[in-house]
Amino acid sequence: MSAPHVLPPGKIPADLLADLLGSLPRPDERVRLGPAMGHDSAAISFGERTLVAKSDPITFPTDRPAQHLVHVNANDIACQGGIPKWLLVTALFPEGTTADAVRQVFSDLIVATASLGVTLIGGHTEVTQAVERPVYVGTMLGDVASDRLVRPADGRPGDRLLMTRSAGIEGTSILAGVASAFHVDPSIAARARAFLDDPGISILPAAAALHAADAVSVMHDPTEGGIATAVREMAAAAGTGVLISRNAIPVAPETEEIARAMNIDPLGLLASGSVLAAVPRDRMATAEEALQEIGVPFAWIGKLTDPAAGMRMREGATEIELPEFAVDELARVLREESTS
Repeated sequence: MSAPHVLPPGKIPADLLADLLGSLPRPDERVRLGPAMGHDSAAISFGERTLVAKSDPITFPTDRPAQHLVHVNANDIACQGGIPKWLLVTALFPEGTTADAVRQVFSDLIVATASLGVTLIGGHTEVTQAVERPVYVGTMLGDVASDRLVRPADGRPGDRLLMTRSAGIEGTSILAGVASAFHVDPSIAARARAFLDDPGISILPAAAALHAADAVSVMHDPTEGGIATAVREMAAAAGTGVLISRNAIPVAPETEEIARAMNIDPLGLLASGSVLAAVPRDRMATAEEALQEIGVPFAWIGKLTDPAAGMRMREGATEIELPEFAVDELARVLREESTS
């Protein structure tokens, strides 16, 4: 008898997830976006308005869980063209948690939701033996005009790929917390830690500007697995291939330094804070103007291609298979650091 296949920490492997999603029953006719590879959110029609819903957890160690939880869930709503409005939170605390610690999390949630105009409407809070450190699960709800829903399947070969800001923003801010163990210069670690606020991990202004300008066919929020995984997911959802240029992908100096010290690839690092968008060629100038108007930096990093071309990346003069990351580089470093 063969040994059971033990899964590593991180996202469920793409092939297993595809099998699981493929076995789900057909959704009812009001479900406009259901569970599928590369889908950031679900969408349910209510006539002229469509409800957009997303659930995402925060499982990594951080001293600002509310900030991460609110923004990563709101980002996914925005990628469908929606406006995030309501949030439910399940908070699971380990034994030994103090009342003051719980109060602090609730206080931080109120501040983080207020910053986006989101209302905290409920959830569940519990102290349990089932977790060794806090686990927070958010379910964000928002809405969009039904004829303005951005659908992941609408990308087409020839669409250009636009990326805002830089790779690995959220992962860089978290890894700054263990940077001293890797002999990263303290001043670099301090700047990296501040990435959570500047440039920040919210993509709402950029996504809203691109959507309002009708400049995109698809938007995607690169999170676990980084830019490379998000590009794969975007192409898979659209049923296309993809070709990107590694040299075109912006990487902040702080991210580069932490990546060098920890021997990681920035393309596989948790990447909230950046928008990936597929833009029809005749809308490229419109997309640029929309982002320039609000002062959000961007780069053109590649294009969607015919599905037969596969998932490819140019690295210098060489074209290779687009890298795959079974485990986010953040999770890998934190796991190795905790066992060393």
